[in-house]
Amino acid sequence: AYLKNNKKIKDNFHFEKSFIFRDQMEKYLEDSKDCDILLCSCYAWNWEITIQMAKLIKEKNPSCTIIFGGPQVPNRTEGFFIKYPFIDLLVHGEGELVISNVFLEFLNKKDFSKIKGIETKEFRTEPEKRINEDSLPSPYLTNIIWELVDRQESEKWATNWETNRGCPYGCTFCDWGAAAFNKTTRYAEDRLFNEIKWFAENKLEFIECCDANFGMFHDRDLRIAETLKQSAIKTGYPKYFSSAWAKASSDKIIPIAKKLQEGGLLRDVTLALQSMDEETLKIVKRANIKFDKYSQLTQAFLENGITAYTEIIRGLPGETLDSFKRGLEVVAEDGKISTMYIHTCAIYVNAPMNEPAYKGFHKIETKTSPMYTSHVIIPKKD
Repeated sequence: AYLKNNKKIKDNFHFEKSFIFRDQMEKYLEDSKDCDILLCSCYAWNWEITIQMAKLIKEKNPSCTIIFGGPQVPNRTEGFFIKYPFIDLLVHGEGELVISNVFLEFLNKKDFSKIKGIETKEFRTEPEKRINEDSLPSPYLTNIIWELVDRQESEKWATNWETNRGCPYGCTFCDWGAAAFNKTTRYAEDRLFNEIKWFAENKLEFIECCDANFGMFHDRDLRIAETLKQSAIKTGYPKYFSSAWAKASSDKIIPIAKKLQEGGLLRDVTLALQSMDEETLKIVKRANIKFDKYSQLTQAFLENGITAYTEIIRGLPGETLDSFKRGLEVVAEDGKISTMYIHTCAIYVNAPMNEPAYKGFHKIETKTSPMYTSHVIIPKKD
């Protein structure tokens, strides 16, 4: 949407549809046999298959400029282009402004060395400044989203939706704050309300809110929840809203959750703990509320008819088998949480936990493994 907002880019480039389905790689390879640029937006869930796809496309179309962006692009790139010689250019940080500048230079002399926020085999430039969210056109309100995918009336559609961007926290197991320089910026409310209307008109059933801390901006997020509720009641869409809730969870979240619940949009609310061990929490820079306050909060959620669940991470630095078991017992004995999701600690490429000094100091060893989540259902007490 940002690229096509620039007339020169819009007039000189033709954009094909996004590659979405993993069982259509042969088709995508054929579609890319004479393209000039391949844009790869990467995170943990699509990194391996995107690497494979890019390598095959480069073999089939050597003149194609392959550009990788997204939160899986590593900040530390020692040996990266040796391991992945088929990748031509990396975009670091927010991609909209950077990639727009790359496209404009592609029409010129293709000297990308003056463009901020990129890296090639030959050079790396200084970071680009944070983008102003008000300068970003909506892919929904412009209908550009339907140029990127094949719309079929028989299919039910879900959407990813940002109301803000960034995270102010620095939990070492997470790369969310690092991705946006630990600063949170907000989209204009009028835009968000119009997008909710668009979601309903286009019959999008499921909204996956991409905010790191929905509910953090209480009054604003309450207005968003009210608008979602009214849309669901009047139009039947959306049908479900999911988000990562504010880390410093408090009873201020309850009115927001109630609005969503009244619209039939809410299933449950996350009250994540990650660990119950004080030393571990210090090591991973996670500031939980005290458990007695947490217990009061879960009780308040119960009294308001809101289901809450918690998340625990196993394998965090500083955690021992005994401290992990004790933490599970404390949460289970409290009896107010119905479900406990237990995540295996994963090292994300740009998370502070992946810094060599941090890994060395805490003697962290890693192995490549499929990602998975387990969960424990806690029976209610009689």
